[in-house]
Amino acid sequence: MKRAPLKILLVIFITGMICVFGTLVLSRELTNFQNIYHDVMDEYVANREYMAEIEVLLYEHQSLIANHVLSDGEQESVIYEEEEESLETKITQLIVDFSERMKGGDREKLYHKVYSDYAGYISNVDVLLSYKMNGEENMAIYYNDHILKPYLDDINVNLSNLDAMIEDEIKRAEDKMQEANALSRVLTFTSIVIIVVALLICTYVCIRITYDLDRYKINLEKEVLEKNEKIIRIQDNVIISMANLIESRDGETGEHVKRTSVYVGMIAKAAREKGYYLDILTDEYIERLVKVAPLHDVGKIVVPDYILMKSGKLTEEEFEKIRKHAPEGSRVIKEFFVNLDDKEYVKMASDVAGYHHEKWDGSGYTEKLSGEDIPLSARIMAIADVFDALVSKRRYKDAFSYEQAFSIIQEESGSHFDPKLTEAFLSVREQVEAYLSDGCPM
Repeated sequence: MKRAPLKILLVIFITGMICVFGTLVLSRELTNFQNIYHDVMDEYVANREYMAEIEVLLYEHQSLIANHVLSDGEQESVIYEEEEESLETKITQLIVDFSERMKGGDREKLYHKVYSDYAGYISNVDVLLSYKMNGEENMAIYYNDHILKPYLDDINVNLSNLDAMIEDEIKRAEDKMQEANALSRVLTFTSIVIIVVALLICTYVCIRITYDLDRYKINLEKEVLEKNEKIIRIQDNVIISMANLIESRDGETGEHVKRTSVYVGMIAKAAREKGYYLDILTDEYIERLVKVAPLHDVGKIVVPDYILMKSGKLTEEEFEKIRKHAPEGSRVIKEFFVNLDDKEYVKMASDVAGYHHEKWDGSGYTEKLSGEDIPLSARIMAIADVFDALVSKRRYKDAFSYEQAFSIIQEESGSHFDPKLTEAFLSVREQVEAYLSDGCPM
């Protein structure tokens, strides 16, 4: 019996040591998992930046090729050739750099598919340009429409597959973290039960470990949130870059997309304050609309430069090509953002690009929609786009005064524009003029 307390003390000591050792091992494993997860997230963000830049540059290169095919004159062809060569060098270097991140396993196989399709694309670009140089423009056009575009589609599909594979790796890392957290909770509970029976000091240790685990979880959740926000910022930057690229081809500086984004926000909020479309105009809807507004003219990527830069009156054939930018913009957005989780974002961006030239009375283009059959986002965008075009100086016209511009918008109420939205826009006239007068670039 005298030895009983010693035995009990020994059991308590051994139990305490086991608990302490187990918690130390667990803490180390959690730290390792955390570091691995951080590395995977950093790599994921970097890889997405590479893939997004490759996609944007390939679209730009294909646009240059299309314009080259339709160009007239030796001097203009030389300019396009120099731009193509520079852009091709940039894309090639980017793809080569990207290969260093794709080594090993299925990643490398998918990357080689991307590289193979890109090599095929460049090879056929050379064939196309040889047809163009020899005066065989019809063959050059055929190569552009039926050979080059499928290569681009394959590249985008394989890049999407790469992105999906990387997302799967993140999911697996996250599952491991969840498993580790679940295991840690079980062990913590067991330790607490044993230590409460043994000594209060063991309870203290377990409580301390529980606190640390919760802190790890909070830090991890914060880290994931920050990474997701960074990915969203990358997405927004890609959108602005695409919009600015399109605007620069039209002779604009990119300020048009900034101003129209401000206008749509003003119109939507004013309409809500007046009690219009309350079931649609939520804070989330308005925030999303402001973000997608810069993409309204993305379809102009398919319109040749000679039409966009023309200072005189367009022919009917040229205007018909201009009209195509609306449905093409909708198509480009759906293809470019096919893997985006926010489907409402993609739909709104597609609606804005595809329908912002429809008119309330059905006389617009290209679907001849009328009234509330036109998506609300596109009806708001139409007012913002037309107003900014009126008050901005273009190569084919001088800027209208604010008085003239607001008068035209009011006159077009019920014919071109939604009467309720027109009323909302006119109600914020002072706010619009103040914004333009406070140094907003024109």
